[in-house]
Amino acid sequence: MLTKYCLSNSIVNDIIYLFNTFHIDLTASLPSNAKSAQKLLDSIHISYILYRKTIIIKYNQLQYILYYRMIYDTIKELLSNIDIFKHCVFDYILKYITNNEGECKKYYGEQYNSDWWSQA
Repeated sequence: MLTKYCLSNSIVNDIIYLFNTFHIDLTASLPSNAKSAQKLLDSIHISYILYRKTIIIKYNQLQYILYYRMIYDTIKELLSNIDIFKHCVFDYILKYITNNEGECKKYYGEQYNSDWWSQA
């Protein structure tokens, strides 16, 4: 929730406190505060969710950093998300529409309607 909803540390601390105080499973607990939760998340090294960074420019003694991910890793994470994956179409779908003159024309509204997708 901290990263997904950009919550402040004080709100995250309150959520952690509530969870650690009132959870049912005695073996479950969260880190003691938002900062330690961030450190825990930073220590998890799952290759396809890690960001890389590069300094873009140094100006007035400030570094401007670009955080980015490799496209393959980004696609891998997107496809591992069930809420996104269920909307993915992998099969070629040939689609026709009828225009005002009654003529049938091939429809190219999505990638999976294209000739390239059919060949791939």
